Amino acid sequence: MKQKAFLLLVLAGVFALTGFSQEPAKTGKTIQLKSYHEKFVTADQDKGNQLFADRNNAGTLETFTMIDQGDGKIALKGSNGKYVSVDPKTGLLYARSIIVQDWEKFTLVKISEEWVAFKANNGKFVSADKDNKLILIANRDSVKEWESFMMITK
Repeated sequence: MKQKAFLLLVLAGVFALTGFSQEPAKTGKTIQLKSYHEKFVTADQDKGNQLFADRNNAGTLETFTMIDQGDGKIALKGSNGKYVSVDPKTGLLYARSIIVQDWEKFTLVKISEEWVAFKANNGKFVSADKDNKLILIANRDSVKEWESFMMITK
């Protein structure tokens, strides 16, 4: 009996060390984002899964899962199964992280019933920069038109 109890304690410790959890995975809302410029946000596979707001129509690559991270933060998961992350040096957004850490968390700012903005971990708002090929970049101090996104729930 003592050996079984000891074995269970050892297994519990192994699961804790390896990150194994019996808690269910967090699920989220399936969404698409449309920029002020009337273009859908995509994780462009041909460009290293960098995010752009340059698509006329929304399909699989323009669909994300928004997952609540608590404390008013969310994470976005691309259709490639990777989380959207802000490059800490450039502020550019990519869907290429396998786990959610600080650079994958955003504060969702509700502008209206349909429109939202995303504040990144660097304290900057995400913008669809029309002057730079509609890349998504977290480098704005405030929310104006280019930092506004229509969130379409699927």
